[in-house]
Amino acid sequence: MPLVVSVLTFLAGLLVLTGGAHWFVNGALRLAEWMRVSRLLVGLTVVAFGTSSPELFLDTVAAMRGAPDLAFGDFIGSNIANMGLILGVAAVARPLELHSRLFSIELPIVVTVSAGLWMMSADGEIGRADGLIMLTCFLAFLLFMYRSATCLVPTYLTSFSSWG
Repeated sequence: MPLVVSVLTFLAGLLVLTGGAHWFVNGALRLAEWMRVSRLLVGLTVVAFGTSSPELFLDTVAAMRGAPDLAFGDFIGSNIANMGLILGVAAVARPLELHSRLFSIELPIVVTVSAGLWMMSADGEIGRADGLIMLTCFLAFLLFMYRSATCLVPTYLTSFSSWG
């Protein structure tokens, strides 16, 4: 393929990706407003599902085809990119205002999950039992987030209204 066609294809893809991301973020913001929940909750659920779907597909296919290293590497690399690259670029673009709940609840959950994954992989394998444990923890986290959004912390739900 000639270089000009490659560059034009890349630019067209970048344009579609940018437009889709803009549409997706605006939809997520409207969903948060419509449901009267915090944008953080929508980010932790709807946006996380939407942006993780391609990785879930790739990792599932890789594992089924006997390439678990690819699946695990994609998972770890994605988390590093999300925490370092994405948050770093976002903070450079606009300083991120963080609520204290992030440090007292969500951050310890991230650290605990990371430590749990490290312990599960220490034997050189992440088996079905480990997968069931992780899925159970994930469902418990979703339930916790739902309960937090609907009845437990009303002040927290409105504290992000200045983001925008």
